[in-house]
Amino acid sequence: MSMTPRERVLAVLNRQPVDRIPVDIWTTPEIIEQLYDHFGVSDSLSLYKKMGLDKLVWAFPAYTGSIEGRNQWGTKLVTIQAGKAFYTERGEPALHDCETPEDVENFPHWPDPDKYDYATAAKYAKEAARDFAVLGP
Repeated sequence: MSMTPRERVLAVLNRQPVDRIPVDIWTTPEIIEQLYDHFGVSDSLSLYKKMGLDKLVWAFPAYTGSIEGRNQWGTKLVTIQAGKAFYTERGEPALHDCETPEDVENFPHWPDPDKYDYATAAKYAKEAARDFAVLGP
């Protein structure tokens, strides 16, 4: 029984038999660029296919209203170096200074739902779902 990446991941999530254990990859942008060059592709879905990955594709809408150096929750972003690679992660959790319900209510960085790019995320999810399992809001 030969399965597609989508079938394989969904079967595992449903505790059903699979033809092999699903294989995924998480890496830094520098490594992804090198993999694009190596496999002669220019987008993530083509890369996953070329590599034979059973990628669980994340299709979250990008936030278009973020502040320089911060995410949509106003959280400062920190650049992390891992060897020659760099990646960004949150420097502190959102709402970290909130201690009371009033603090949460008055939090100054609630994301604006109108500043998410839902259309692009939906298009990407639809395209990815042809071959892969997709995770998103």
